[in-house]
Amino acid sequence: MENYSQIEKQLVMLRSRLIPKQFSVLLANGSKLETSFCMQALSQLPIHVAVVKDGLQALVRATSEPFDLMIAANAIPYISGTAVIAALKLSDPRFSRIRTILLTSDENLMNSDRRDTDADYTIFKDGNLMSNLFDAVKRSLALPN
Repeated sequence: MENYSQIEKQLVMLRSRLIPKQFSVLLANGSKLETSFCMQALSQLPIHVAVVKDGLQALVRATSEPFDLMIAANAIPYISGTAVIAALKLSDPRFSRIRTILLTSDENLMNSDRRDTDADYTIFKDGNLMSNLFDAVKRSLALPN
C-alpha cells in the first residue's frame, strides 16, 4: 500500500514547480483610466490585484490583508500615496515588508533624495507608464524575465 502523505508531498512539490506563485498586489488609484492602464500592464504577471480608490482604504486593506506589493498613485483622495507608503514603512514590521511603488506626475518627487519612508520604486506618469510599471513590479517581486 502506498504512503499517501509521501504522494501528497510529491504532488505539492510538482505543483510548485509547474504553477507559478500567485502574488497579491494592492493598487490604490482614484482614476478609472489610470487603474485600467495599470491593470492592462499587469495582466500578464502571476499576480492577483485588489483595487481601492483612496488612501484611507489602501491603509486599512494593507494593514488587514496579506499583500506582497502596494502600488499607489500619489494623488489619491484622503491620504496621499506618499503618506500611505510612509505609514506602512514606519509601522509594524509585518507591514513595512510590503514592497511599494509610487506613481506620480510630480517631478519634485522624482528628483528628491531618497528617504527610508519612500517607495521602493517611483514611476513617473508619462507615455512609458505601462512598461515602467510592468518592469518595476517584476523587479519588486523578483519575477523572472
